[in-house]
Amino acid sequence: MANDLYASLQRAATSFNIVVEEPQWVEVPNPRSAADYNNGIKSDIDPKVCKIVCVVIFNPDVKKGVKSFLDKGGVPSQFITTKKLGGPKGIPMGVLSNLLKQMNAKMRLDLYRLNVPHFRNTMVIGIDLVMSGSSKLIGCSATSNKNLTQCFTKMYKQKLPKIS
Repeated sequence: MANDLYASLQRAATSFNIVVEEPQWVEVPNPRSAADYNNGIKSDIDPKVCKIVCVVIFNPDVKKGVKSFLDKGGVPSQFITTKKLGGPKGIPMGVLSNLLKQMNAKMRLDLYRLNVPHFRNTMVIGIDLVMSGSSKLIGCSATSNKNLTQCFTKMYKQKLPKIS
C-alpha cells in the first residue's frame, strides 16, 4: 500500500514539477496503536534530517497521538488513511495533488510560482482592517522571497477607546 502511494506520488509530482525523493520506510508492527507508530518513528527517524513524515494510518483514532508526538519533535507530518488510498482503480489524482500541495506547504516550499517579469526586487504588502465589537483587528502580510511565493503574516488586535 505504501509502495503504491509512493509510486503514485512520483507520477503525480511530474505535473507539478515537484521531486519526490525515495522515502525512508518505517514499518509499524501494530498499525492500530499510536504507541507503536511513535516507537517505530522514534527508532528510525532523525528529526534533524527528516523533511516530512507521511503516515499511512488504518485507524483515524491513532492520528492524534502520532501527530502530537511528531509536533513535539518538530517534524512536519502528513497523514492519509488507507480508505483514501482508493480501491482497485488506485489513488484518485485529486487526492494525490492535495497531498503534494499540503506536504510542500508544510515544508515551507512554494505551492505555485508565477513568472512576473515586471516585479523584480519587489515586496508585496497587504494590510486589512476589520472592526470586531470593541476591537479593531489589523492583518498585515508581506512577501518574503524574490518569487513572491512566501509570506510573513501577523495579526494585531487593538482595543478601541471607550467614548463617554
